[in-house]
Amino acid sequence: MNDFGLMTVFSLGPGGWGAAMSAATVMTIAVAVTGFVAGAIIGAFGAWAKISGGHIVRAVADGYTTILRGIPDLLVIYLFYFG
Repeated sequence: MNDFGLMTVFSLGPGGWGAAMSAATVMTIAVAVTGFVAGAIIGAFGAWAKISGGHIVRAVADGYTTILRGIPDLLVIYLFYFG
């Protein structure tokens, strides 16, 4: 009888997935940090565009936020993914 416990599955040995789970954890953290930094940069640019003196830049930023706030989040994700 094979006893596959949690420690057996997540072990670093030949029968476990520990190495793959560790690599996936590192990748998840890297993607999260990259997304946070990219979002902060885009958000800072958008905030600058909204408070700057240029009428065209402010109009573009207002249009962008109006469009993205007016449609559901799932549709935005689909537009960026399949876009």
